[in-house]
Amino acid sequence: MITLFHKRKTPTGIKKVKKIRDSTLLVLEEAEKHGIKWKQIPYTDLFKLQYKNQIKYFHYQIPSLTNELAHYSCQNKQVARNILLNADLSISKGYLIKNDDAQKYHFEVFNNLKKPLVVKATDGCGSDSVHININSQKEYLKAIKDIYDFHGKKKVVGKDANRIDEIVKEWMALVRKEWGLKQK
Repeated sequence: MITLFHKRKTPTGIKKVKKIRDSTLLVLEEAEKHGIKWKQIPYTDLFKLQYKNQIKYFHYQIPSLTNELAHYSCQNKQVARNILLNADLSISKGYLIKNDDAQKYHFEVFNNLKKPLVVKATDGCGSDSVHININSQKEYLKAIKDIYDFHGKKKVVGKDANRIDEIVKEWMALVRKEWGLKQK
């Protein structure tokens, strides 16, 4: 089985964040058996699948036939940024800051960006916790603290299926139906 990692762009380069789960790797391997080409969208949890002239995307084990991808992309600014970058669209430079990042990393990000800055929460929509015209490290650190204080410790809610092979079978059944593929 292949090994893939989720990656994160930082001022000092690209960092491996976590290993992609076996259930997703099994989906990708099964797709290859059916002649479906795939590509990991850099710096996201998304994959692009292509069969002939048809293109679909999926987020982990969620099939692209749902509207979860659009919702996920709209709710997560970092994912939306990376989708736009992958489409060769020009966007402002930015980096993801997590509450468990070392303060040294916070300063690397601050020093790597052109001022004034905008600092905002990654998740959610609207203008909650948007800080603009930040020029000093003091303002920058205060904005980060305010965002964490407002949103609290972020939690990701998800569920893993107990049987990976069932996920792969369900996903491939949807793909075969959508693209008219025969079962191998």
